[in-house]
Amino acid sequence: MISCYGDEFTSAVVLYINDEIKSIGVKSKESSEKAYTDFVDSTWYLEVQPVWMNHLLENGMLSIEDKNNIEGDIAKWKDALYPSNWWIYLLAVLVLILAAVVIIMIKKRKPKL
Repeated sequence: MISCYGDEFTSAVVLYINDEIKSIGVKSKESSEKAYTDFVDSTWYLEVQPVWMNHLLENGMLSIEDKNNIEGDIAKWKDALYPSNWWIYLLAVLVLILAAVVIIMIKKRKPKL
């Protein structure tokens, strides 16, 4: 059985992450990035995951579902802070294809005498 402390821990972490996501654009980009790196890189993946996670899971203080939910929220936070620009790459490829088609059409056109 998961203890109430695990539930409180999960709720606190999820609340913190969601508050940080909401504050993107309100705080400076540097401040938002610092909050992310301080928590995710320096705390979650440097301390909690390698040092505490097995203990928390084995002693029923945290469930796999809680862990997955937190890590899902971390992924959402990253996506909100560093949005993917995949559409730029798609647009660049389309422009290159269009340019190649135009060049081929121009070269195939027979000159009129």
